[in-house]
Amino acid sequence: MVTLEDAVEAVRRQLAPWGLRLQPPCEKEEIGRLRRACKEAFGVAPPERYLDLLRITNGFWENGLHVYASQISSLVPPSNVHVNGVVEATRMYREDFGGYFAEMLVFAEDDAYVYAYHVPTGRYRKQAYVEPEPTGVFETFDELFASALETVLREGQ
Repeated sequence: MVTLEDAVEAVRRQLAPWGLRLQPPCEKEEIGRLRRACKEAFGVAPPERYLDLLRITNGFWENGLHVYASQISSLVPPSNVHVNGVVEATRMYREDFGGYFAEMLVFAEDDAYVYAYHVPTGRYRKQAYVEPEPTGVFETFDELFASALETVLREGQ
């Protein structure tokens, strides 16, 4: 299995030839604020492996995949494009879509799927926007993240 760290390194390598780079890591204080905000808003802290991702890169956009940051922020270098925050994105999915999104903590999205933690089951889900049943169910955040990157990484990355 590909580790979270290996997957992020593959994204970094894919961005480099274009002169692009990942977002800077999330600061320790911001991780603490995010933990508190998620517990307050959703009754659950973000999984540690998602926080590990944020310690490497605080969200990113790549090839259609939008991985949420600790809070809304501009892409680097300073840009008019932003990365959504996980709290804001989760709140939006819960309010706008309801239903099966009402019990999820959402980490990322692409054109077809949302990548989230299903709070009642403690499992990770690859969830189509319009299907009530998940497309994929995963035991770990690393497996979910690898699934999200399947269509993002170009051949050889």
